[in-house]
Amino acid sequence: MQPEPEPVDTAIGASVALGTPGADGVPVLVSVEPPPGSARTASDICCVVDVSGSMSNDALLQGEDGTMWGAMKGLSSPRSTSHGLSVLDIVKHALRTIIANLDDFDRLACVSYSNSAKEIFPLTTMTDNGRRLTESKLDDLHADGMTNLWDGLQSGLQLLKNGQDGDHSRRQHILLFTDGMPNINPPRGILPMLKRLKEKSEGRKLPCTVSTFGFGYELDSALLNDLAMEGFGAYAFIPDAGFVGTVFVNAMSNLLATMARDVVVTLRSTRKMTVLGGHQISQNEVTTIDLGTLQFGQTKDVVVMLDGEGEVEAMVEYLTPTGPGRVAARGGADPSRVEPQRLRLKAVDSIQQAMNALKLTAMDRANGKPLPLEDADGIIKAMVSEIKTSTACNEEAMTGLLEDLDGQDCAQRQGGAFITLQIGAGSTAQHTLQWLEDDTFINVAIKHATGTLRGSRKKGAIPIFNRVLNGTDCDETWSWHVDPKEVSWAEVATEVCDASPGYIEKNSGWLTSPGKWCPWTVSVLRVEDRRSAQPQLIESKGP
Repeated sequence: MQPEPEPVDTAIGASVALGTPGADGVPVLVSVEPPPGSARTASDICCVVDVSGSMSNDALLQGEDGTMWGAMKGLSSPRSTSHGLSVLDIVKHALRTIIANLDDFDRLACVSYSNSAKEIFPLTTMTDNGRRLTESKLDDLHADGMTNLWDGLQSGLQLLKNGQDGDHSRRQHILLFTDGMPNINPPRGILPMLKRLKEKSEGRKLPCTVSTFGFGYELDSALLNDLAMEGFGAYAFIPDAGFVGTVFVNAMSNLLATMARDVVVTLRSTRKMTVLGGHQISQNEVTTIDLGTLQFGQTKDVVVMLDGEGEVEAMVEYLTPTGPGRVAARGGADPSRVEPQRLRLKAVDSIQQAMNALKLTAMDRANGKPLPLEDADGIIKAMVSEIKTSTACNEEAMTGLLEDLDGQDCAQRQGGAFITLQIGAGSTAQHTLQWLEDDTFINVAIKHATGTLRGSRKKGAIPIFNRVLNGTDCDETWSWHVDPKEVSWAEVATEVCDASPGYIEKNSGWLTSPGKWCPWTVSVLRVEDRRSAQPQLIESKGP
């Protein structure tokens, strides 16, 4: 007989608070409040693993001295040294981390995909024998062929559906792993096919959450994020194999603390409503917002903007292992929480708008059209300005949000993946951020789970190093970050800058600051603007 977890409290509360009217209307905060604690629910997890040929490439691993070991897809360097671990080896390590975090009442399955999908092992109870069996089956994962992501995903969905056997008390999750872009696709596209499958499912809902994990830099980050959003999961970007353990311990902590699914907030008001934060919504006579899953101890917040003074009635419906539940939101919630949550969720929308502004068509890319960085920059600057003039600007959470929006990451290579990850974090309130350059910034971003994108055009601002690199400094086409609150974008003429942490692809951006150490033990002493005949000092480390 399969063991079961101890009974847990599944009572959910909900509250409503009105905020101060502003230029966008009247903000209303609806908070969905699960019970506290670290209780566990029985879970079924299916890992869907990319085993296409590129998964045999060396994984990137950054040493303590900053040296980049290996050559993860999209990155290569004469300074890189192979450590003998492929991307698939790193994924196997992640799978072992998952196995180690499951209890006797959990079940795990694995599906691989390359040219087509293949079941590696079915749903297996994670007893000691089950752990040994599943770990031994990981040796059956070998890299070869192309990338048929959709076949892998739909096979995993079907496997979990078949494993329900009418038991809806177990929480089900898909974890999808890939290092690249799908190259065998259904005619309608992967996301439309997932939406179509969802529409045909019972209650027009998937039987599970879908979370995605991207390794390396040649990813379709937008697709991975969209799949995670559609599946009410999270998207994690993993550029460095050293982050794998942390990523999956955090991911499993969230998944295994899931206490409710199919969480829906229904709103009624005589006023017109606009929902912030990128949630999935439908609007007819009422507005319904799908929140997906709910974790023990993790409040989920919804902010709607009314077009004038009015009231909102909110009802929350959900499904726990003990059955369906329904609760009406009460009034009297803390009104001081409204403004910070409004800003946080509006920042999520702003990041999405900035990302959309940066999208180019295939023809635009073929014609070499540059990214419209100034358009994206303007969107984020407007959001930063709104936060700074808000009555909540001095609150700790807003300080962290400003640091994120003003802060430190690449514009395209790392940034494209990182920013989409942050949208998922911001809208689900799950702390899924796993990678940034600066430790302090990492801590702030993880704490507040918000987004980042910032830019200004300062072509010609280049670093001066404490020693010469290969006989020369970087040339004048590089632009560098010169202030913790200002990012300089780059449209570079060459593919690689030897002084940068990692590598910079053509038409991407990188930032650093004076005194920050590069991987090859090179320190930036000062930054000069060389657009004029006489170099101008912009920033200096000191005498």
